[in-house]
Amino acid sequence: MEMKIKNAFLSLSVILCFLLLNSCIFSKSEPINISVKVINSETKKPKVGDTVVVRKVEKPWYKMWQYIEVANGITDSLGTVYFTIDKTKGHTFVSYGPNSEYGSTEYDERELNENDEIIIEVNPKVRKRW
Repeated sequence: MEMKIKNAFLSLSVILCFLLLNSCIFSKSEPINISVKVINSETKKPKVGDTVVVRKVEKPWYKMWQYIEVANGITDSLGTVYFTIDKTKGHTFVSYGPNSEYGSTEYDERELNENDEIIIEVNPKVRKRW
């Protein structure tokens, strides 16, 4: 009887160690460099001075989807910002302009590659008259 309990405990320990090791192996990050270009959708010209926010998308097994901010930056004179992100995660890219203009795009995990350029088209804010 005591031998069966020890064997069961040993088997359970081996399985837990295997699962822990397996999760560590498959959760390695793969950093890549990307650029995000923000353009005006009407004029197709680059937008200077917009803030670009990058959020990684995660789905823990015990919670709802999470959007965690990992980086932000301001576009240069070419409307471009450069980031290093994790290829193994999904990401959303949102651009906020100075005149309440915004645009966004989303990519799934492993969809982006090294030196990819992401283009966000920002629609100018339409003002309504009452």
